[in-house]
Amino acid sequence: MEATIITAAIAAGAALVGGTIAAISSTWNTRHKIKELEVSASQKLRENYLQNAREYTKGIYVPLTLATSKLCDAFSTFQRNPSESGATEVFKQAIDEFRNEVQLLRSRGAEAFLTNELEDRLRSFGEFLGASRDSASLSRKAEIGFRIGFGGLSWAETSDVTLTGRSAVWWRSPRMSLSLLGVGVTYEAIVVQSAPVDSVEFLTRFVADTGEIRYLIKEVTLGGKPREQSTK
Repeated sequence: MEATIITAAIAAGAALVGGTIAAISSTWNTRHKIKELEVSASQKLRENYLQNAREYTKGIYVPLTLATSKLCDAFSTFQRNPSESGATEVFKQAIDEFRNEVQLLRSRGAEAFLTNELEDRLRSFGEFLGASRDSASLSRKAEIGFRIGFGGLSWAETSDVTLTGRSAVWWRSPRMSLSLLGVGVTYEAIVVQSAPVDSVEFLTRFVADTGEIRYLIKEVTLGGKPREQSTK
């Protein structure tokens, strides 16, 4: 009798464990399948988005490519002979011409057919060039965040502060965070808002932004594989 009860208990336990494992496996497979469908739909939507943008290659993306290449060539020339008489003014003129070309495209409604990433990058880069054109000192954006949590309630706020001159150098920092007794503080100061055209900071951002702009243009015109979304 006892053996029968033990056998039945073992069988019931095995069935319970097996059912639990099967349920967990089924749930995981369902979630995995849903995730695959979401990724597939997102990629399809992205490809359709890029395909529509490609229809404006000749009217928007080719002129933008030429303007970017011309600006990069002018900067390369300036770098080779920055102390040459009139070199700075020639490069500043190239900056003006690039910004004018982008503004001309914008006035024709080009932004309606730019990818969101490219539109944002062009705006940010154009503001950087305009602010740097006659800048004599470094300017950097610092982001300071505060968070207070207590009893299930929380309050958070983020503020931007502009660092200029030496403070933009001394207080440069990757993202840092500190949390103690429900109070959290974050700080980051990396983004260069403006810099003298002959500075390392200008060079670094110029190369990064023009490289990104060229990639985003080719993503449309050549059908480049979209990169995964940044977590930032």
